[in-house]
Amino acid sequence: EFPGEKGEVTLVQGPAVAKVDHKYQQPTTGVRRISVEQALRRWEGLRAENQTSCSNQCQIFAQSLEDEGNLILDEYLSGGEIPQTEEDFRRGADLFALLAQIPNRQGLRLIQARLWFFRGMTTLLSSGATNYAQAIGHFEKALDCDEDAGYIHNALAQAILGRGMEAADPGFHTRELQRARDEFRTAMWLNPEWAYPRHNLAFLAETQAEDEEASRLYREAIQRSVILGIPSGS
Repeated sequence: EFPGEKGEVTLVQGPAVAKVDHKYQQPTTGVRRISVEQALRRWEGLRAENQTSCSNQCQIFAQSLEDEGNLILDEYLSGGEIPQTEEDFRRGADLFALLAQIPNRQGLRLIQARLWFFRGMTTLLSSGATNYAQAIGHFEKALDCDEDAGYIHNALAQAILGRGMEAADPGFHTRELQRARDEFRTAMWLNPEWAYPRHNLAFLAETQAEDEEASRLYREAIQRSVILGIPSGS
């Protein structure tokens, strides 16, 4: 569904980068540019050498894939001056799709959660007409693998909100906005210091003319973004 791209991505070579644990980390040194296509060729080489299970080379390769995928996720969590694009998330999906193929990999459920998250974001940011239902399905599969990931609840809420805002049926519109509100609140509860869900919930309140609530949430989002040194909206 998401084949390997030919564009450049960064895979870790040498010392491993610290893994993401929903914190705001910065990339470390020891990184060089190779493409997903090159990573796929490397995987085929390992398969040909029958080193796809527990070999040291295979485990180093797998860690490189996971580290780079986590760096893309970390960029999403911490924000940046230049917003991420459909292509960024597609690369993340490619990396985790390849990682999920490696046998005997610990943390497979987390790998699958991040794969489905990246697929959902790719769909949500599609340059064509956004398929909200498909994006929602991807995010729900991600939550089946990691139900406590606040960033996935936030993304699911964004997709639900988008679908609800486009709904012609007033009843469906109301139900979807309430569901999006609930998901944003879940994201806030799971990651109380993360500014993005509050900003998104403030936007939702603003669209419903809940000006006092929107103002309060915007202030809280700004306060958290200042403390953590990250943008307040996503």
